[in-house]
Amino acid sequence: MAEQFDSIVIGAGPAGYVAAIRLAQLGQKVAVVEAERVGGVCLNRGCIPVKALLHAASIVRHANEARTMGIIFNPPQLDPVSIGSWKNRIIDRLVRGIEILFKNNGVALFRGQAKLLAPNRVEVTGPDSITDLTAERVIIATGSRPAVLPGLEPDHKQILDSNSALDLVQLPGTMAIIGAGAIGLEFATIFQRLGIKVTVLEICPNILPGVDPDLANLLQRQMEREGIQFQLGVSGINRLHSDTGLLKISVTGEKPVELEVEKVLVAVGRLPLTAGLGLEQLGVETDGKGFIKTRENYETTVPGVYAIGDVRGGPLLAHKAMYEGINLAETLLGASKPLPGENKAVPWVVYTDPEIASVGLNESRALAEGCPVRISRVPATAIGRSLTLARSEGMCKIVADAQTGKILGVGIVAPQADVLIAEATCAVELGLTAEQLGEVIHPHPTMSEILFEAAHAVLGSAVHILNR
Repeated sequence: MAEQFDSIVIGAGPAGYVAAIRLAQLGQKVAVVEAERVGGVCLNRGCIPVKALLHAASIVRHANEARTMGIIFNPPQLDPVSIGSWKNRIIDRLVRGIEILFKNNGVALFRGQAKLLAPNRVEVTGPDSITDLTAERVIIATGSRPAVLPGLEPDHKQILDSNSALDLVQLPGTMAIIGAGAIGLEFATIFQRLGIKVTVLEICPNILPGVDPDLANLLQRQMEREGIQFQLGVSGINRLHSDTGLLKISVTGEKPVELEVEKVLVAVGRLPLTAGLGLEQLGVETDGKGFIKTRENYETTVPGVYAIGDVRGGPLLAHKAMYEGINLAETLLGASKPLPGENKAVPWVVYTDPEIASVGLNESRALAEGCPVRISRVPATAIGRSLTLARSEGMCKIVADAQTGKILGVGIVAPQADVLIAEATCAVELGLTAEQLGEVIHPHPTMSEILFEAAHAVLGSAVHILNR
């Protein structure tokens, strides 16, 4: 006999576990199917462990910088095994937290591989048994996996992906990172600070493709000051035979070069995790990259089957996935809420140093959409707090409608940009004008003043920079 539920959620990552808990809070009988550990890639192999390592690496840099403040440390002694254990304890604690939330909210957790046998029926193949589940609706939230490059498929020894890069117990002397997106740049920051000589290779002519060049170029210059090398505009990467035990790769493009490195990290994007779900047999349509197609209400081409999070494409961001989980749960049960998440202001952050964050339209996209704009740029050096943090590199850029003053987008390269972008997101989401943002008193001395100054700069009334 199949076990019956109101909703079945496949995948316990940020989209899935949030949707399951909110459905249960709203009175639903909910089952979650997860093949691995709850928390998904973000908690186990992405956001959380990477940020933990970034924090550990930042301590090394701070120790080196302290000399300029008159504080002398002995050179740090790195123990990769202990660092990894500390990182894993953080993950374990958060995993247990989600499991406790499931239990206290009455969510049933089934461990195993899910397969859709019908729109309302899921087969779960676990370690020791096969279980049949039925429900009025099924929600697919299986997330994504690292993409691979032909000829440079990860062996998790010399050629790494973002998963195996987290588990290094011996640090190499040299590394090439393929991909200058968020994942590649965060790992470049980590490994360079842990003493590895890092070269980043990118097919596009600039880092963070699609990001405002004013911000991306500023970040690149700072990363180069730390010693990270970049090869941009790469047209081809080939693995060559080497007798040295090192990985030899040939890089073609504007500056052809051959590199010999101990390890290569491939960070060229992510693909949806849909293998084994039985989507084709059920008639669930996907796009050319395998992402599940959905309607405005997250429903797939099969009625009663929904998809949320990375598996449906769009910006692959944990906070967007969580929003979709809550939004779907509440709208399924009749809440009067706007549905299309695509129209929301969705911020993103890359946790380099300084961090880079953005929300809304950048300058080029606003102009492409025919919006007349006013632009402000405020350097971090205008903000006293940045100097007290020994982080004077950075800028806040606001894109505002030239006629109404409405804030269309904000980009920040600065210390604490991950926190600052939340206020900017509120401004974009609520349709605030630069004048309204500039009327809000910001505490001094804080990095938040960079938004305050940038809002006034849009109006030509900034105090701590020369107005244009």
